Amino acid sequence: MVQPAAPPPPPPAELAPATLLGIDQAGLFSTLGAADLLRQEGNMEVWQYRLTACVVDFYIYPAATGRQVTHWDWRVPKIGQTLDVTACRQQLAERDSASRG
Repeated sequence: MVQPAAPPPPPPAELAPATLLGIDQAGLFSTLGAADLLRQEGNMEVWQYRLTACVVDFYIYPAATGRQVTHWDWRVPKIGQTLDVTACRQQLAERDSASRG
């Protein structure tokens, strides 16, 4: 009797930065942990997360309900590299899982 092939494993989880728009500082910390670099300019803060596939910046501004993420941006960690969007989202998801562990 031939055994049926096992289903392939599910693809790695991904976390798109856009899903964090509107989240407050506590929520960002709980999702991704402490930022690798924190920068303040006036009343705005930038929380930067450095991953091997990318660098992601979240911009936090005051809002009626407190400070929250209003913008984000990502780029390659080294000039001349190509941004691997999928790998970046997967590494953000890994960081999310690690912060919950």
